[in-house]
Amino acid sequence: LAAAARHPGQGNEVLKLLLKHGAKISRHRTSQSEQFSPLEELIFYDGKPDDADEAVALLLKAGDKINGDGRDSYVTPLSVAMDSSSTKLAIVEALLRRGANPNGSALYRLATRRDYENIELKRKQLLGVLYQYGARAEKAKIAGYPPIREFVLMNHNDDVGQAFLRELDAITVEYRLRENSASIRR
Repeated sequence: LAAAARHPGQGNEVLKLLLKHGAKISRHRTSQSEQFSPLEELIFYDGKPDDADEAVALLLKAGDKINGDGRDSYVTPLSVAMDSSSTKLAIVEALLRRGANPNGSALYRLATRRDYENIELKRKQLLGVLYQYGARAEKAKIAGYPPIREFVLMNHNDDVGQAFLRELDAITVEYRLRENSASIRR
């Protein structure tokens, strides 16, 4: 299933065929130390953007977990997407529409993301999408980790971490202004 998540075929036909014939959700070893679930493999999705939501739905129906399998609170399908240069916007939005937690490890993983020139989605764009789906710096939490700002200052106080904190401050102000403006209109 993991390979099919990467290469689902036209209209997710490969995923559908494997699931129809009883394929089960299991972790796929990607290296000596990493194992990804099929939902986590979706970060490498090469299907049509319009099919992304269905691919996520198929894997969830088959038993994959939208917020990870509990083995590591830092590793969820959404947080893996934040850390990958292969991430597709359609997959990030599909995960969020299907209930991925934007206030979990995704913000933490995004704090360490470098914006290389050749990547499609930049950190600031991903931060904007997370905020559209309810992420807020003050709500970001992972068991056993300090609050997001403290985490960045303690572990990633370099140019990447500082740029992330500036982006986080800017979007936090922007969304507070929007939320205040909306509550005044009511």
